[in-house]
Amino acid sequence: AMFYFYERFKQLLSSDKDEPELFQRILSGASAGAIANTLTYPMDPIKAIMSSDFDGKLGGIGNVCKTIYMRSGLTGFYHGWTATM
Repeated sequence: AMFYFYERFKQLLSSDKDEPELFQRILSGASAGAIANTLTYPMDPIKAIMSSDFDGKLGGIGNVCKTIYMRSGLTGFYHGWTATM
């Protein structure tokens, strides 16, 4: 996901089709990283809960997602996202 968004931002920010300037590449990379992190971040709380469930009482990934959603709603999947960004 990150490479796709990097190329798209690079095309949008570049005025010519040649090599983009340094600032355009930095901004493209930062934007692509932020979007890729936002898209994949919900897996982090799922992974954390599943790795701490030693006795297996929560079950699979579906039950973990359901538990997070029931406790916190959609925001539960992004708990800690601001610290990452």
